[in-house]
Amino acid sequence: MELNKENMRKIRKLILFTALLIVVLWKYEEVLEVLGYVGHLIFPFLLGGAIAFVLNVPMNFIERHLFMEKVRKNKVSDKLARPVSLLSVLCIVVGVLTVVIFGVIPQLVNTFGNLGQSITQFIPHAQAWGKRGLSWKQGGCRTDQQCTV
Repeated sequence: MELNKENMRKIRKLILFTALLIVVLWKYEEVLEVLGYVGHLIFPFLLGGAIAFVLNVPMNFIERHLFMEKVRKNKVSDKLARPVSLLSVLCIVVGVLTVVIFGVIPQLVNTFGNLGQSITQFIPHAQAWGKRGLSWKQGGCRTDQQCTV
């Protein structure tokens, strides 16, 4: 291996990477603390970008279909197209969330309550079935006989 400038640059980067890796592994608690702090700083921007990305698709659809080129003849309607589309998408989202909160969640609560009751009724049957299976395996009870639990 020749020690020309490019190879020296690669060796220097490798040494720097190794030293950085050793420091990260040695002081991993501090590194994780710093990463957590940076994550808390960046999270609102990522959340806002995700919301904007998701809302942009229906907003563009409404803007294209509600404010066609025929309607956008004057400056006022051209300037109002985007805000009106945004408000309509926000109203749709709030409506969907309202339906989910007041329609679906109470049904889920009832379902989980019924599931809890069913499980409490099923547990004694499962225990009896398990004991019956164990006593049958030991020769104490046949499948056509009534087993005592």
